[in-house]
Amino acid sequence: MRLRRHFAMLVLLMIGVLCYSQNNRYILSGHIIDSDGGGLPDANVAITNDSADTVMRASSDAEGNFSLQRVPEGKYHVTITYLGFDDYSKDVYIGSNVSLGKIKLQESSRMLNEVTVMGRFTDVKPSGETVVRVAGNPLAKGQSFINFLRNVRNLDVTDKSIKVQGRDNTLFYIDDKEASFEQLKALSPSMISRVEIVPHADAAYGVNATGGVVKVYLREEGGLLGSLSFYGEADKYGYVDGSPMVNLLYSKGKFTVSNMLRGMPYSHYVSKNDQDNGEGQAHTVTDGLNRGRLFADDLSLRYAFNKTDRIDVYGSVNLLKEKSTTNSTTGTDNLLLGNNLRSNSYSAGIQLRKGFGGNGSYLQLISEYSKNKDNNDADYTYNGEADPAGLRTDMDNFNIRPRLYWNFKENMTLSAGLGFYYLIDRHKDDGTQKFNYIADGDYHSLGRDYDAWVQYSARLSDRLFIRAGLSYHGTESVYKNFLDPSSNTSIYEDGIYPTLFGQWTFNQKKLHYIALGLRHYYSLPNYNYRIPTMIWQGENLYSIGNPDLRKENYDDIEIFYSLNKAWSVSYDFNYGDNMVNVIMRRDAGREGVFYTSPENTGNRQRHTVMVGYADRITKFWYTNTKVYGVYVNENAGQNGYDCALARFNSYNDFSVCDNFGITLNLYAATRSRNASYISNARYSVDAGARLSLFKGKADVSLVWANMLYNRGSIKVEGNDFTYMRRDLNPDSRVQLSVSWNFSAGRKIKNENLPTVSGSSRETPTF
Repeated sequence: MRLRRHFAMLVLLMIGVLCYSQNNRYILSGHIIDSDGGGLPDANVAITNDSADTVMRASSDAEGNFSLQRVPEGKYHVTITYLGFDDYSKDVYIGSNVSLGKIKLQESSRMLNEVTVMGRFTDVKPSGETVVRVAGNPLAKGQSFINFLRNVRNLDVTDKSIKVQGRDNTLFYIDDKEASFEQLKALSPSMISRVEIVPHADAAYGVNATGGVVKVYLREEGGLLGSLSFYGEADKYGYVDGSPMVNLLYSKGKFTVSNMLRGMPYSHYVSKNDQDNGEGQAHTVTDGLNRGRLFADDLSLRYAFNKTDRIDVYGSVNLLKEKSTTNSTTGTDNLLLGNNLRSNSYSAGIQLRKGFGGNGSYLQLISEYSKNKDNNDADYTYNGEADPAGLRTDMDNFNIRPRLYWNFKENMTLSAGLGFYYLIDRHKDDGTQKFNYIADGDYHSLGRDYDAWVQYSARLSDRLFIRAGLSYHGTESVYKNFLDPSSNTSIYEDGIYPTLFGQWTFNQKKLHYIALGLRHYYSLPNYNYRIPTMIWQGENLYSIGNPDLRKENYDDIEIFYSLNKAWSVSYDFNYGDNMVNVIMRRDAGREGVFYTSPENTGNRQRHTVMVGYADRITKFWYTNTKVYGVYVNENAGQNGYDCALARFNSYNDFSVCDNFGITLNLYAATRSRNASYISNARYSVDAGARLSLFKGKADVSLVWANMLYNRGSIKVEGNDFTYMRRDLNPDSRVQLSVSWNFSAGRKIKNENLPTVSGSSRETPTF
């Protein structure tokens, strides 16, 4: 009996000790700001004990807030570091929940003299993401947002695309929701807090996310924050296009609204090329004129129940009208093609988020729907004889994606998600009489995609970060031809795709680190590549899709080494199987007629070495320069090849004074090829100026694009033919960007406002 009593007392004592030890843990929090009162995201917070051992560490969120959970009772030394700012230190005793309040960091005068212009505003997370602060960045003054991104190392930026570490298929996000490249172009730097560049898209972005990710976060100040912008271009033929844009962000209480309005009242594009099949009878000169009008609006509404729970409702409208004429002359024959396109797209989405656990964990549900309708009336006039045709499409796209993000331990996260995607595209085409290869069409294309993924990430030490993911993806493609049921196809493909990423940081302040990325992934063919619509490209050339295309499979290994804030080098090995290439062939039934069609051709190996330098050469000269060396071997039957090439890209900013600068962009590439065609060597030079007025409220940029350049040409070689096309477009243009920035009202919190982008379509042409 006495033994039982003693045992019971011992158990109760142990329970009491355990409860005391569990309860004797507290929260240390604070809000990190700069001298202007703006929050500093991703600041490093560490607490050490008397033995100088790091007990815990954390990073501030998008607003500069941090919170260390379950800190044991005791005396600690708190250190806060942020690139370009003096370190903050403080001794605290944790015997209850402690808030350090607002912690103002001061810009380091030492750093101002020792680091580059961009270096003061650039940091790299242990997880590999590069963070660039836009707010207050001197290189953002007087710039369009796209031109500003040219200053960011590891980015290759043109007027039409952005590549992360030289890889295609970059994803874009505005406040954690997918956006289009055109939406990024519409943003003013004054609206943006920071940009994050993800070099390796993880499982959450989908297994077919083959490139990196550029994430833009809007600023979080002002009851009303907005910009009025205009972007215009002109070439030697005169006006090309002008795009007015209005961006607004407003919040009151628990409601937040964001709206992005852009348009193109009138556009005027001239295109020219000549084509030669090498046989003497089919030299074709083509002149094109395209005129269009565009209206686009993206609207987002949010209701925040509290700091962790919210609902977002968002949608977009894109209305496009285009009229184009193409005049093609071959010898004495003339073909005039007139197109009248009306394209309307609509999208809507809802996002629910529910936090749990009090440590940043949450459940998320995303559901989105989009619709696109195209009506293209085409009038072919051959030597004065009219021959009308028409292409009509009606596409619906729906997806639903539940996700879980669970911070189950300090510096450890487990995430998982499911995805279902449904697409149906209905075609009703009217063919021509004279060009009988432009045929009638009545068919549907149906696609279903199924995703499941899980991912683990952990910061195992001060230096080492790892992330491992595993995804399953299945896709079903159905083609149903109502005019020729014998051509119906149904393809189902699936697979399991692992990813692994690790980064070892030698010195966080100096951006000295090495990263390794391993990835097995797939790429579905471009949507329109599987649609067998015949598209006219010239009197003796057309393109057609291939419903039997299979997915491409890839394995990728990349090593990225950052020596410091200026120098970086990388090596990437990529192996692709079942590669899709657009191949040109003779039309066996029509003399002198050729066609292009995508085909699965074989496998490909690609080795890429990059050396980058982003630094201030002199006090006023900043450069972001990269050199690429690439070797490609592709086994594609008669279209197989070996190719070695080099690329050079250098963006330079000369700061004349605080509010005025001159820009110079240099590009060069050696002769290159793929399984489809051979491209000639290219070079171009852009020059411009940027100006900031009225204390940063007005930004003006003027660029002479392609002031020096050579024209592009491609050559296609078959067993018994050579086909050439030379680009005669007026590539030299003057580009003007003007923005007026404003704010009013109380400070607001903008938490990840979503946007929606429309679907892009591409035809299998040269």
